[in-house]
Amino acid sequence: MTKKKKKNSGNPGRTSDVQIVMPSKALKAVVRLLEEIDDEAHDAARRSFPDEYSPLFNFDQGVLERGINTLKSVRILVEHGHWEMAHSLLRQLLELLANMEFLAQMPDRTKATLQYVKYGLLQKTTEQILTMKYDEESGRPIDRERLAKLEAFQQGPTFDEFKAKTKDGSLKFVDSWCRKNMKSLCEASANKLRLSQYELLYSPWSEQVHASPGALIDSMFRNQGTDWQKLVIEGDEVRIHEAVSMAITLFLELRRFLPAIDAPDHEKANDWLEKAKPKQAVAA
Repeated sequence: MTKKKKKNSGNPGRTSDVQIVMPSKALKAVVRLLEEIDDEAHDAARRSFPDEYSPLFNFDQGVLERGINTLKSVRILVEHGHWEMAHSLLRQLLELLANMEFLAQMPDRTKATLQYVKYGLLQKTTEQILTMKYDEESGRPIDRERLAKLEAFQQGPTFDEFKAKTKDGSLKFVDSWCRKNMKSLCEASANKLRLSQYELLYSPWSEQVHASPGALIDSMFRNQGTDWQKLVIEGDEVRIHEAVSMAITLFLELRRFLPAIDAPDHEKANDWLEKAKPKQAVAA
């Protein structure tokens, strides 16, 4: 990447007139926090590894791994300026956090964990069934015997707790392991900001996730005037900083609800949050 500007006929809307500029040093330092937090989380998982087999450690480690991979993906995207695409990952972090927080509030976390895992098995079975049916519809050979077994298993008693009757009397599977949608999970949170995070990530910022008209407005009207490129760069830096701050906030809070994994040092976590705080705060 370079700050060099390629000349053309003078039309500010031409692609060859676009400046590609590296992020500022300050923003690079903020993005590097994601790598620091990633490294600490890996170290924590290694320190927490039990001497004997522990299903609950495996569960918490699996959640942590998903969180780490999401955090890594956010870093890869924002390092290249793609804050818009990072919003879908922020939503995923929020969903993971809200579910783990609600699970931690259950009277018996072990029992709730098994329920969560069983619903995951239901989702995996559904995925395999739908994949095989799609393969069949697209003319690919499938194992019909395996498909029949999967369908029988899914309709059997294993997943009875997730079945519900529709208005016409037919059976369907509920939409979540705890029968709550994301808004309900966020409303049940003890964190007063959780609902605000939901409203931000599922409303204003969701335009980027769904590529709705609002996601295109800026690019349609920004290449006007002599300073339009400078304004775009400055605006992108603000949005990248906001995305990083939200990612760090959600990930560090997620760590609080994984009791089998060593928690990060309190002072270090506060330092990360302070350094990541955007100049124009959104909802961190």
